[in-house]
Amino acid sequence: MSTRGLNWPLWSGFLLGPIAFLSYPFVFERWPLTRDVPWVNLLLFGLTALLLFTGLRRAFAPGRLRWLRITSGLMATSLSVAMFANFSLSVFVRARHLPASVHAPRVGERAPNFTLPDENGALISLAALLSPTPVSGAPAAKGVLLVFSMYAGCRACNSEYRGIQQHLADFSAMGVRPVVISIDPPDASRALSREAGYTFTFLSDPSLAVIRGYDVANGEEARPAEFLLDSTGTVRWRNLTNNMFVRARPEQLLEAIRTMP
Repeated sequence: MSTRGLNWPLWSGFLLGPIAFLSYPFVFERWPLTRDVPWVNLLLFGLTALLLFTGLRRAFAPGRLRWLRITSGLMATSLSVAMFANFSLSVFVRARHLPASVHAPRVGERAPNFTLPDENGALISLAALLSPTPVSGAPAAKGVLLVFSMYAGCRACNSEYRGIQQHLADFSAMGVRPVVISIDPPDASRALSREAGYTFTFLSDPSLAVIRGYDVANGEEARPAEFLLDSTGTVRWRNLTNNMFVRARPEQLLEAIRTMP
């Protein structure tokens, strides 16, 4: 069949729709620039809409098998619209269904103490993390950054982890130790750290005891949240995101440390 007889704008748009839909979780969710606002995917959906519109105009033009061209064009367009609706619902609506966490520690309050196993199974307390004697790595002379996270396979979480790892020397130079708390068991956190090259501390809270104690539980996992504690365990900055795909960027975290008393 020649390209003259084939309604290429319609079928190009139909094929581009799934790419626009799937490329966010599998590609663009990995980087803050394309994660926080999915502008690349919206552009792809816009191009999809343009191609489908052009294809529908061709389908409605007089000629052979007009009814078949119209039917296939409307079906392709309907499926693409459904994909865009599902994408919008997932990224802009469902992602905002997070608990209010009204009882989470506020700025100026002391953070609840806890003891949890790290990725190697060693029990680590918040008091130990805040002590001038290092638990692992550099001493936390100024404080600790607690990062509550969902689970090891969460791509947005790993995007945040990569940012922390890339700026780990800056955190260390400023005397703050990043610590992730999630529901993952120690062996899952250890495997993730080994595979991704993370060298900061992961703590395991599968029972959600600490997660609930900080009021950041979201069903059977933690909602994304960050708490910056000074050396006394007092909260000096916190971030309770209103969208599970939007996380604090390293630049925000480092600026919060710079302004910490």
